Amino acid sequence: MTFDRPMATEKAWSWMILRDLGAYPGDRTLGEPRWENDNKTCVLPVKLSPGTLYAVGVNSPRNWGFKGTDGKAAVPYGWVFKTRAAEK
Repeated sequence: MTFDRPMATEKAWSWMILRDLGAYPGDRTLGEPRWENDNKTCVLPVKLSPGTLYAVGVNSPRNWGFKGTDGKAAVPYGWVFKTRAAEK
């Protein structure tokens, strides 16, 4: 996720699990989320399977971990995507 402004990067992210919409792609066995040196890009390690519907979001009405360096929280936002089926 790349934001349009510098973000507070002290491990205060809020990746959201949107189970009603799809599977959560994040995989802690691959490591924790991390910030790139630009202080705008947060990388969520993921593990994807073919032909699977996924959903993930940032922030929510109760979780505001993604904040700019000015203290303003990022607007909650979500993505839903499906991976291509495995080739036969």
